[in-house]
Amino acid sequence: MMRGSQGFVNRKSSARYLVLSAFILLTVTGCVRPEPPQQEAQQPPPEPLEEPAQPSPPLIAKLELQLENEPQDITLTPDSKLSIELGETRQFKSMALDDNRQKRDDVTVTWTSENPDAATVDPLGRITAVAPGKTTITAFADGHSASVRVSVVTPQTAKLEIKSPNTTMSIGETLQLDLTATDTKNRVYKNITAHWNSDNAPVAQINKSGLVTAVKPGSATLTATFSGKTAALKMTVVSPSLARLEIRPSEATIQINGFQQFKAIVIDEKNQIRKDVKISWQTDRPQIAWITNEGVLYALETGTVLVKATAQGKTASAKVSVIVPPPAPE
Repeated sequence: MMRGSQGFVNRKSSARYLVLSAFILLTVTGCVRPEPPQQEAQQPPPEPLEEPAQPSPPLIAKLELQLENEPQDITLTPDSKLSIELGETRQFKSMALDDNRQKRDDVTVTWTSENPDAATVDPLGRITAVAPGKTTITAFADGHSASVRVSVVTPQTAKLEIKSPNTTMSIGETLQLDLTATDTKNRVYKNITAHWNSDNAPVAQINKSGLVTAVKPGSATLTATFSGKTAALKMTVVSPSLARLEIRPSEATIQINGFQQFKAIVIDEKNQIRKDVKISWQTDRPQIAWITNEGVLYALETGTVLVKATAQGKTASAKVSVIVPPPAPE
């Protein structure tokens, strides 16, 4: 009985061994799929560390304007008024202050001129006086502003001078006069606006910009007044020089006791016909024909006569034949 039981036990152990060996073999050859490993739970990424907040710069409490000047800068208040002369330039600079009246150099300043026709200002605060007048220069920075009232004045003139290429003009000509003003600092100004006048406008006229027009022969004194100073120039107007003289007709045949009207055509250097020129008339043989001051020739005897006209050094001539009149019909 014991032997039979031991045999049963041995057979059971052998069966277990075979089952275990088969399982190992199947596992190695891939016939039995092993259980997948358990995935670890994902952890959320760590939150970034917050940088410490940077302190914001103090707010601007005030913006001031200064006028660069030697030996020290001049601080301007809202009631300040600055007067500069025409053509001058001045340099402004702004100063931004915080609540502790500490200067701030990290602000952007913009500049404007209320009336750039009087004075302009560049991005660096440099102003230039353009024309007499008034303007307000303002600086802006971070919601604050500072301004100053600027007046552009005409500089005190020490000398006023009219310049012209000549002082003689021909009728119909125009001439532009130049006016220069020198101030007490010996600075010269051109293209200035002055009051012009002619004491003899029928001879020479002048407009507000100094343009002269010659009207008729004569003389006129032209004056310019600027900044309390007056300059004068005497201008003489003459007739244009004659270019040539012509007689019409240039040939004529008249009978004894007959007459012929001659005309002289005067042409000046501008190719214009002149009617205000005095003409002198004569003939080379007055015993054959004589001529009046008006150019009317009267024939006395047969022959040939040369008619001559003279004006301002110019001469012209015409040939005239005096013939016997034909017999009267019976």
